[in-house]
Amino acid sequence: MPGNDKGAQHRRDSVDGLHAPASPGGQLPGRYLPGRVELGHAARCARRSVRHRVHVKAQVNWTGRSSMEVGVRVMAERWNESTPATQVGSAYLVFAAVDAEGKPRPVPPVRPESERDKRRYQEAQIRRTHRLARRRAIKELRDKRAADGIDD
Repeated sequence: MPGNDKGAQHRRDSVDGLHAPASPGGQLPGRYLPGRVELGHAARCARRSVRHRVHVKAQVNWTGRSSMEVGVRVMAERWNESTPATQVGSAYLVFAAVDAEGKPRPVPPVRPESERDKRRYQEAQIRRTHRLARRRAIKELRDKRAADGIDD
């Protein structure tokens, strides 16, 4: 997040877009992935309820040709205690990389190294398959309804 204001980082509820930092090979210098990331109700509740400190952790789980899945975990801990943080929310975010004209642009592949990374990668592939199947089923249903003259 821009600047060094730690308080501002804790007050943000959303992030507009995703700035991808350059990889060691310099493959993503300054590229921008459009989108809006809502950190969610759980983070806001945890932060406002009893003065919790909220941490958001993210990791790229999977990449395709021009898209990626980012796993996000929201953790909260009491600001005045030294107890372990508790997970209060999680999400899988899918981003599509586009160029200045809005056309898909390639993203560098993620290469899972650890067993945990390999599991996350495989699970992300399953989620993608289900997401695409759901999208096709919804399109087919809408097309059928339109062909039957049902205008929603």
